[in-house]
Amino acid sequence: MKIGVIIDELKPGGTQRIAINEVKWLRILGHDAKLIVIRRQANQAIKDEEYVQKIAEDPIPILFLSDRFPRIFRLSFRFPIFRFFSSFHLTSPLLASLTLNEKFDILISHGTYTCFTAEAIRRIHAIPYVTFVHDTATYILSKAYANTSLAMLTALGTFIDRKTMKNAVLILTQSNFTMKQVKRIYNRGRVEVVYPGCKPVEHLQKKRENIVLMYTRWDRGKNPFLTVKIAQRLKNTDVKIIVAGTWSQENVRSEIIRELKMSGLKDKVEIIDEIDENELENLFLKSKVWIHPIVEAFGMSALEAAAHGCPIIMPQGSGVTELFTEGLHGFFPKEGDADSYADYIIELVSNEELALKMGYEAWNVSKKYTWENHAKNLVRILEDRPRTKQRNATINA
Repeated sequence: MKIGVIIDELKPGGTQRIAINEVKWLRILGHDAKLIVIRRQANQAIKDEEYVQKIAEDPIPILFLSDRFPRIFRLSFRFPIFRFFSSFHLTSPLLASLTLNEKFDILISHGTYTCFTAEAIRRIHAIPYVTFVHDTATYILSKAYANTSLAMLTALGTFIDRKTMKNAVLILTQSNFTMKQVKRIYNRGRVEVVYPGCKPVEHLQKKRENIVLMYTRWDRGKNPFLTVKIAQRLKNTDVKIIVAGTWSQENVRSEIIRELKMSGLKDKVEIIDEIDENELENLFLKSKVWIHPIVEAFGMSALEAAAHGCPIIMPQGSGVTELFTEGLHGFFPKEGDADSYADYIIELVSNEELALKMGYEAWNVSKKYTWENHAKNLVRILEDRPRTKQRNATINA
């Protein structure tokens, strides 16, 4: 098959990591796969091509659609109310569909708003698309604007979700958590779960430090402030908390630092802003536990932690917890319960044998969810997908 994997832009995140690894492993499996990026980012510390190289480890073909846009349309701005929606989501569907000059058997569109572009391409070029739903717009808007005067935007999210799913030949989700949301919103068509992948290390470290690792792309919605409450409970222990990852909201990072200083916890928590793949792997390998503050539709970092033999502590109900068993691979406290988080951390830090055993069992589970297996599951589902009237693509695997 000739497969185009579409994402909106190459910023650090789970969606981008999935798309990049899909292209890499689909090509290894013999398919002509290409990463299609709607908008090239300008003035980045790491160029887009360098970022892809760090994730994929091997060169993969990339098509930047915005390179073919008129210069004025290469710029983009975010709308004040819709933090997750930018002007290029409006301009790119028409421009991308008009400038695309390659034929594909199928497109895999990652992300809700990216589907506007996939739908425009379908209309003009008769190329069918699969929508890979990581979070529904309904869920995103309800989480972002809950208990505010903008809570009514949830209805708009439902309209967007139905619009982007309507003409997809197949709907994919990364967990049963998201699949249930999709079926509540749009109970038509075929919906399949394809869990993300990971790269399990070959050997685990037998000795780990009393480090609690928190790693994600941080913003206010990820509730990094829970770190302060947990650190207060761990104040009289030798545990160190490392908060790593990028920050999409610099003011949130500043607030965290200010609260830590005011609470006398500055030395208890270390914030690492920029971290490369090797540094991240070393952190996973030497940390005693990985934790995350909020319920996630999946939780890529939890699977990556398990792939390095690190037990996970993440709120019950998160998508990734479908793969693991509480008490065997980690603990799943109630979201926001800092006391439970602290109690579980102390239990693992004070019982090294338990921590190593949990990490080992989690590592064994992660071996079932490699990127290769992710790609194989994807191909199997694509081969069995419904065919469109416009284009009955054949498979040349």
